[in-house]
Amino acid sequence: MLPKKERLTTVEFQTIITSGKVVRNDIAHLKFIPGEEKKFAVAVPKKIIKTAVMRHFAKRRIYNILQTKKDAFPNGSYIFFVTKELVGADKKVLESVILSLADKVASYR
Repeated sequence: MLPKKERLTTVEFQTIITSGKVVRNDIAHLKFIPGEEKKFAVAVPKKIIKTAVMRHFAKRRIYNILQTKKDAFPNGSYIFFVTKELVGADKKVLESVILSLADKVASYR
């Protein structure tokens, strides 16, 4: 799990939702705003995963990967959205998706 100082607050989350830029790949998307430090959040909609236990499990898996791969992202605030395609994915697939999104963010700037 990421430390609290590297996670988004509710106000920051709402700001990114309303005015953030979107980067997509085949099976995931990410909203971000450039900033001075790296902060992350993971959003798992109830439409995608019905039970809270499985939603939290998916968040923990993604936070774990983000903790190890956060250096690939430029400074800024990010919201990673979980899609249906990612629900049963193994760790290697999740890592490749996260790294491809990081590359797109870096080239977007």
